[in-house]
Amino acid sequence: MGDPPVEPDSQSPRVIPARPITQPGFIHRLTQHPRLDLTTLSRRDAALDLALVLMVGLVAPWGYQLAVVLLIGLDSAGEPPAALLVIGKYFDALLVIALAGYFIYRQRLAAAAFGLQLNRLNHQVLWSAPTLAAMYAVMLPTVLAIAALVQLFPALEEDLENRREMMEFITKPALAELILLLIPVAIHEELLFRGLLIPYLRRAGCGWGLAIFISTAIFAVLHVTQGWLGVIQIFGVGAVLGVFFVLSRSLLAVIIAHFLFDLLQTQLARFLLPWLEDLAENA
Repeated sequence: MGDPPVEPDSQSPRVIPARPITQPGFIHRLTQHPRLDLTTLSRRDAALDLALVLMVGLVAPWGYQLAVVLLIGLDSAGEPPAALLVIGKYFDALLVIALAGYFIYRQRLAAAAFGLQLNRLNHQVLWSAPTLAAMYAVMLPTVLAIAALVQLFPALEEDLENRREMMEFITKPALAELILLLIPVAIHEELLFRGLLIPYLRRAGCGWGLAIFISTAIFAVLHVTQGWLGVIQIFGVGAVLGVFFVLSRSLLAVIIAHFLFDLLQTQLARFLLPWLEDLAENA
């Protein structure tokens, strides 16, 4: 008779075959757990990417606008044609989207590091509601503070007039044209100032609070054409967007909130500006 079969030793370790290490695909990186984390980058690479963000995201759009003015000119009111303004905003949005895609592919980063994710879409959309509410909660006291400043310093009335003229210009297009304009504005500004700047500033050595402050300050100062009173108001709104971007880890949430805020503001201005002008004439 042959030897009896040997029973396997239950205490012996199991051998698990190794799997080849592969880089996650783009769709997989969109569905990873959302973390604003660029720790896989060295500080040097993060600083270089940050410089590229500032150069491409902030400087390149000015080149496009200058080219439009030089080649086509302005209309009789000293403003670029509305169609070119819309095209310019889509150019800005596509430029920043391409920049984010370049970083994701080149550095093999998770898209969620910039708040780009496909997980929990309903949850992300819901985050836009408290974000929008907080934007108005900050904006209303800011409006009162600006009104007080104008009373104390009458020279600021010119700044306020610039803000009013800007709102009049924005309310000129029909609702459909306005929506077409505000969509790329929200995508461009949120992806640039929240999605890219905040994580890169954080990786460059800033704390979350300082990263939000710096990105918001840049965001606000670039709106100086609306006057310094407008810069103050935009800084408060931008800070809220930065905080809720970090809390929600969702770029979609702040894009929706930004779009709705701009849309509501323009519609309020459309109805309130004529009423305020009549009130001023009858005063």
